[in-house]
Amino acid sequence: MSKTKEIQLIFGAEVKSVDMPDDILKDAIEFSSAALKECSTDAEPCDPIFKAAIRSIKEHMDETWKPNWQVIVGRNFGS
Repeated sequence: MSKTKEIQLIFGAEVKSVDMPDDILKDAIEFSSAALKECSTDAEPCDPIFKAAIRSIKEHMDETWKPNWQVIVGRNFGS
């Protein structure tokens, strides 16, 4: 039996699992996509431009949807 999770395409992003209202999810995906487009495709999470994008995402989520959001960005999660 396969243990792979179903991947859904939600608001243009591949999402394996989600537990938040649609309006927050849509905002998170749209804002994160825009912020991360500023980074080159070979940027690593430790690069200053990547850190700035992550900080920007957190600040946006805290201001828009109330504080204490945790932002984790990387590649190959769950693979």
